[in-house]
Amino acid sequence: MLVDNALNIYTDGSSFSNPRVGGIGMVFVAVDAEGTVFFEDGYAPPGYQGASNNDMELLACVEALKEAAGLSAVSQVSKVVVHTDSRYVVDNYPNSFYWRRAGWKNRYGRPVDHPELWKRLHTAVKRAGKPVRFQWIKGHSSKNPHNKQADRLARQSAKNPINTPLRYASVARKLSKHQTQPGSVRMLGQRVIIRIVTATYLKLQKEHKYRYEVVSDDSPDCGLVDIIYSSADVFLRRNHRYDVTFNTDQKYPQIVEVHGEV
Repeated sequence: MLVDNALNIYTDGSSFSNPRVGGIGMVFVAVDAEGTVFFEDGYAPPGYQGASNNDMELLACVEALKEAAGLSAVSQVSKVVVHTDSRYVVDNYPNSFYWRRAGWKNRYGRPVDHPELWKRLHTAVKRAGKPVRFQWIKGHSSKNPHNKQADRLARQSAKNPINTPLRYASVARKLSKHQTQPGSVRMLGQRVIIRIVTATYLKLQKEHKYRYEVVSDDSPDCGLVDIIYSSADVFLRRNHRYDVTFNTDQKYPQIVEVHGEV
C-alpha cells in the first residue's frame, strides 16, 4: 500500500546460479498529502557477477536511496518509505547499529555478513534528505503492481551482469551431497579433518570465514557442510584438507588450532 506524503520506493534483488549472477530493481512512487501520485519511475541498473540474494536485496536498498536523494520529488514529501520483501533487511536494519558499534559482530562476538553493504546503507539513509523507514511487503505472490515491477526490473538487471563481484571468495566444488547447514556440526572441542570449500577474508572484522565439509571417516559429522571462522593469522586454502581442533561455542564456531595439512 502506498504511503501518503512520502516517496515510496519498491526494491527487489535477484540472484541466479550457473553462473552465479545477481541484479537489483527499484520503483519510485511519490504521493502527496492527499494521496495523489505525482511521480513514478523505475530503474534496472547493470547486474553483478557472483552475487547472493542477500547481497542484492541490501544493494537494491542502498542504490535506490542514492537515486532518491537526487530526485526533485523527495523535496515535496515528508518521508521516504522503502518497501522490500527481504526479511533479512527489515529485521536486521535495527540490529545493524549495534553491529557497527561492536565492530560488525553480533552479540555472541560472531562476525556478521555484509558489513560493507550495511555501512553503505547507513550512509545512504543519512543522505536521503528525509526520514527513512523500511517496510516489509510480501514477495513474489504479492498483488502489488509496484512490487511486481521491481521484481521484473531486478531480473532484467541480472541478465546484464557487467559489474564485478561485491566481494571475492576462493571457492571449490563441494564433494558432499549435503547442503550447507550452519550449526549442523557440533562444537565440542573435537579434533577433526575438514576440507575447505569456500574461503573468504572478512576485511572489517579481520577474520576468515570458511564453508567446509567434514571428511573424517570416524566422525559422526562426516559429510556435513557448515560455516566456521578463524583469526586473521590462520589462513586455510580452498580444496585443501586440514587437521584442526574446533572450539566449544556453538554460537561462534571457530578453529582454535591447525595441526597441519592432510
